[in-house]
Amino acid sequence: MSRYHRPIKAHPILILAVLLGACADEQELDPICEWVVDKNECGGVNAGETGAGEEDEQGEEGYPCTLAADGQTRTVYQCEGSFSASISFTTLLGDCAQTLGDPEKCDETHDFGPHDEPYEMPAVMACCDPEEPPNLDLLVKYCASDMVEQVCRSIPMRIQNMIDSGDFFVGENQAQKLQNWLAGHQQDCFNALYKLTDVPGKLTPVSWTINNGKNGDWPGLNGFVITLGSAQVDSASLPESEDDYLSCHDNDFNNTEFFEEAVPISPGINSVTHLVESSPASVMGPELHGGQVFGVGSFASQATDCAAPWCSQLEITEGEPYGGWTLEELELYGDGPASLTNGIAVLPVERVAIRLYQVGLGAIQSDRSGAPVYAIQAGEAHFVLSGVGAGAIYDLRWGTNASAITARKDGSGWVIDSFVIEHFDAKGERWTVTVPHTSWL
Repeated sequence: MSRYHRPIKAHPILILAVLLGACADEQELDPICEWVVDKNECGGVNAGETGAGEEDEQGEEGYPCTLAADGQTRTVYQCEGSFSASISFTTLLGDCAQTLGDPEKCDETHDFGPHDEPYEMPAVMACCDPEEPPNLDLLVKYCASDMVEQVCRSIPMRIQNMIDSGDFFVGENQAQKLQNWLAGHQQDCFNALYKLTDVPGKLTPVSWTINNGKNGDWPGLNGFVITLGSAQVDSASLPESEDDYLSCHDNDFNNTEFFEEAVPISPGINSVTHLVESSPASVMGPELHGGQVFGVGSFASQATDCAAPWCSQLEITEGEPYGGWTLEELELYGDGPASLTNGIAVLPVERVAIRLYQVGLGAIQSDRSGAPVYAIQAGEAHFVLSGVGAGAIYDLRWGTNASAITARKDGSGWVIDSFVIEHFDAKGERWTVTVPHTSWL
């Protein structure tokens, strides 16, 4: 794996949505200023005790780690640790568990680190300089900051998933307004949950009452509280080979990652396959700056000699009770940059990924010849779309299948028919991603 250098030149049509805009009726995620290591550093430069070119507290020129870009290229450190979090509220149906119908949806626990995700896709990271290595206490301090940012970014996505999955049997419209508020108040979330202890990398258990309990815009959801329970970063590491190091300018490198609630493996027989080949995917968007947005990109597959962890992957469970089947995982990674254009200018998008969020529950049907067809109806599968736009803008957005997803067995593998994922940006404009016919083995 070669060192990844983020692009720095902005493009005139960066407004092409920083990869597809925002969730349906959702506000854009505000950037997190997040200077907690030095509260005076905000806006992209080290403006606290140590500035660029000055002597820092360790006697080195510059500062070994950063959260906000200061023009210096550093290296991605992968952080290892765990956290637990929960949400609580009341509705006419009762507490969180009674409202959502499942107490497990109110609590979550996550482990992160080299044993849980690849270095190229770190759930939690620190952006530091290995040539002037920081001590472990400083590393895990920066990791803890990023951990809270990633928690805050994941919360609106999980609530959106519950909304789209129909978990809010009452108050769904109000839950959407709450989700909008959370997406637009990321800094408030960070400020509320980031409470360090005297132990490096360990956070104090803390609860945050959303909007200080003022729920006039969502009156049916009372006392919505987010609690960060145990939360600790134990270590941070680099790959064994320097050739595998990835470059960063701040801790936005992993903003295309998210914490997904744990999904139990369904009963039945699991099959994990990889993409053999496919034609390119296409993107259609609204009219921007005099032309309709159109995009195209190819997926990493065996035909393109993909390298882990960027090989597109499919996991299906079949043989469940009542004749059902489950799409456990569907991860489609771009084979190089995709491109978006309005006919006037072109915007390259790096590290494109389309990933299934949670699982897609389907049913087994029959075609005209009586052969089984495995189908997930429109609106029943939810996806996270992510990428890195011009100016090193990292973003992830939400999409739902606008057409049915149908699959058929093909020898020891599978084929999935073409389907469409739709996304509505903050202005209500519709974007679609057409996933082509794919073969998996």
